[in-house]
Amino acid sequence: MIRIICGQEECFIREKLDELKKEDVEVISFDGNDKSFSIRDMLEACDTNSLFGDKTLVLVKDPVFFKKKISDQESVLLERFINDPPSDSDLVLYTYFNNFDQRLKIYKSFMKNAEVIVCNSMNQQSFSNYVRSRLSEEGLSMKNDAIAHLTELCKRNATLLNQNIQVLKLYPDPIDSQVIDKLCSQNDDNDAFDLINALVDKNVSKAVYHARLMAQNNDSVLGILSLLSNQLRFLYHVAYLRSIDTPKKEILEITKASENRMYHVYKTLDHLTMEQIMKLLADLSDLDIRCKTDSSLIDFSRLELLIIDLAERGAYESN
Repeated sequence: MIRIICGQEECFIREKLDELKKEDVEVISFDGNDKSFSIRDMLEACDTNSLFGDKTLVLVKDPVFFKKKISDQESVLLERFINDPPSDSDLVLYTYFNNFDQRLKIYKSFMKNAEVIVCNSMNQQSFSNYVRSRLSEEGLSMKNDAIAHLTELCKRNATLLNQNIQVLKLYPDPIDSQVIDKLCSQNDDNDAFDLINALVDKNVSKAVYHARLMAQNNDSVLGILSLLSNQLRFLYHVAYLRSIDTPKKEILEITKASENRMYHVYKTLDHLTMEQIMKLLADLSDLDIRCKTDSSLIDFSRLELLIIDLAERGAYESN
C-alpha cells in the first residue's frame, strides 16, 4: 500500500505515523532532504522482506520527487512501482511543511494510486472540544475563562496547543488567564522565530511554510515584515544583554518577556550572531521600502518569492 500524509497540523501527522509504527512492522526511514537520499534505495527497501514483522514500513519524509523534477530513468522506476507495489510492504510519503509540488507528473501518478491522509486544522467548534479533551487527558484543571483564553490564543493550531500544554504541565499553581499570557506562546511569535531560523539555515521550504502560516494571521505583507523586524530587534536586545554577561533572570525582568518566549530566543541565538541579526534587519528594511514603493509587491503571492530570495541568498548561514 502507498500512503501520502500531509497537512497543516504537524502533531496529527506525527500521531498517524506513530499509529502506523505500532503495527507489526519493520520500519525503514528515509529523509528526502538528505543529499544521500536515493530513489533506488527507497525502492529496494520496499522490496525487502521483513525479518521482524509482518510487513516492511518504509517512511520517507519530504521525498525529493515531490519537490522537483527527477530524471526520466527515475520516473520510469517510480511509475513501475506505482503500478505494481509489493504486497508485503507499505510506503508512506509525508511532509510537515506542505512543500509537495502538486504540478509534478509523478506526484499526480502517486495521488491516483495512494491512500491520501490530510491532517489539517479543525473548525472552531471541533478545536474547542479538542482543547477540553487534551486538558482532561493531561490532568490540567482550569476555569472556563482560562480555557477560552487558551483556545483563542492557539487559533485552531493543535500543534501549538500541545506545545503550550507541555509548558503548563510544569506550572505548580492554579492556571488562570494571566498564567497563560505569561507562559504560553502565540502563533505569530513561534512562526516568526521558526521563519528566522529557517532563513539562517537556508531551509527554503521551511521558510515558505512559516511565511504561509504568518500570512493566515496577518492582513498584509507589511504587517509580516514589521513583525519579523520586531522579533529581530528583540533578539538583538537579548543578544547584547547576554554579551555583557547579564543573568537570564535579569534579562527576563528587563525585557518583560515570558519564559516560553525567552526559551525560543535563546534557542535561536545559539546559532545566530549579532552581525547576522543586523544583516537580516537591513534586508527586511530594504524589502519594506520596496513594498511601499512598488504596490505589486504588497501581495501574499509575492511574499513567498521575497522569502525565497532571502533564504537562498546565503548570507545568514549558521555558525
